[in-house]
Amino acid sequence: MPETLTQCRMRRILSGAYGVDVAWIETGLAKKGNRLTFRDLPGIYEVLEVWGTRLKKEVEDLERLYLEQRKASDIKRDPGRGHMEF
Repeated sequence: MPETLTQCRMRRILSGAYGVDVAWIETGLAKKGNRLTFRDLPGIYEVLEVWGTRLKKEVEDLERLYLEQRKASDIKRDPGRGHMEF
């Protein structure tokens, strides 16, 4: 069975602080109300909403496309004068 990821909106609970994040997580963990911890992130995350599901490979491929698109579309800045080039 192929690995899938599901896009979720989660809130971060960290010593009284509150933050909302959107991320693709393993489909088996994407259940509303589920509380998760991540190896590289502090705090506990609670799943608030569960959205679409895609194959893991599709999500990874789209992530790479997004990074390439940003390089092509961002406006170049003139570092000497601090404004955009036209």
